[in-house]
Amino acid sequence: MAGLGYRVFKENGLEKLSADYLPSRLPHREKHEEELVKLLAPAILSRGTVTKNVLIAGASGAGKTATARKVAMRLRKIAEENGVKLMHAHINCRYASSNFGLAQMLIGRIVPDARARGYGASELLQAAYSYLDGRSEFLLLVLDDFDQFVKKCGPGILYELMRLPDSSPGKRNRVAMLIIGAEDVSKYLLESWTRSAVTKLPYDFSAYDYREMSDILVERAGESFRDGAIQFEVVLLISRIVERFGFGSARYGIELLQASGLEAEYDGADRVSPECVRRAQSRIEKIVDLRDLSALSSGHVEAIRAIAQVLGESDEAYVPMPKILGRVDKSKRGQVEKLGCFKRLEFEGLVDILDGKVGLVGTTLVAVENWLARLPEE
Repeated sequence: MAGLGYRVFKENGLEKLSADYLPSRLPHREKHEEELVKLLAPAILSRGTVTKNVLIAGASGAGKTATARKVAMRLRKIAEENGVKLMHAHINCRYASSNFGLAQMLIGRIVPDARARGYGASELLQAAYSYLDGRSEFLLLVLDDFDQFVKKCGPGILYELMRLPDSSPGKRNRVAMLIIGAEDVSKYLLESWTRSAVTKLPYDFSAYDYREMSDILVERAGESFRDGAIQFEVVLLISRIVERFGFGSARYGIELLQASGLEAEYDGADRVSPECVRRAQSRIEKIVDLRDLSALSSGHVEAIRAIAQVLGESDEAYVPMPKILGRVDKSKRGQVEKLGCFKRLEFEGLVDILDGKVGLVGTTLVAVENWLARLPEE
């Protein structure tokens, strides 16, 4: 994998799997993006006569931050086309430990060579607003992970941000806010006027299911991998793992996609195999400790043995249940079916059953085979 000699990744393909990369399209978040632009654009185009603060909430890895970045790009373009000077500041509030810290982060983003020492949070916010007023500029302020900040410091700084236009000579509202949290931040706003000043996005940012995750990863794989280097069945396996063990997080899914590709590169392979995915997933997070399966019945062990053999020979992500049952020892086949062994293994997180097919997750084939080899033969 030296230099530019990637076998599965395109040139610059790894960059398309980085946390900072913003794709041209966000599958299953298009309506969220459109609605946010529709809500925030009037506040910017009105040149301060319209006030708009929008709140979005949803699960971690559900596309909130990426959508906010896409919206900011579009709003800046709209502003430029209409002769409005618009700045954009995206602040991760998780890293601010106080009102002063958050105000310091804000003024540092919008005022060149700003000096924060010797001032309080309120003074820094006023200075930032005066800077915008003096330059007839507007600001799209994105407060990411704001629920984490409110839990530590309370909502006071949000009240101050909303009151800033009152101190402006022209009474113009120069700040449009997009407030992001895993939780609904409005429940922390104790003053009724602030709750009425925040608009909630009508669409939820819910965790992605495996079908939605497949759509996301297929597009990202198309940008990152060479043609033929990764098959849809492998992407499907990743998507199923993400839905079940990664809480439907796109961040987790893209990390696993990248790690699976790197496993193939380390192997010197031309494509990403299901085993690459299983190894990558085991490195990221150990779901199943095979020692914990030692109490399983002989029927369950026989089912695991058959799964490992069939998957190891076929190198497929999922194999039909009848094919696995055909490999089970005839004397134990009835026991395997009667005990519902495959369902138990799915519950344990070792396998995934999809449309009558079985895929191995939670550990690698090598680990399973080594564990089986240590078991005494009956």
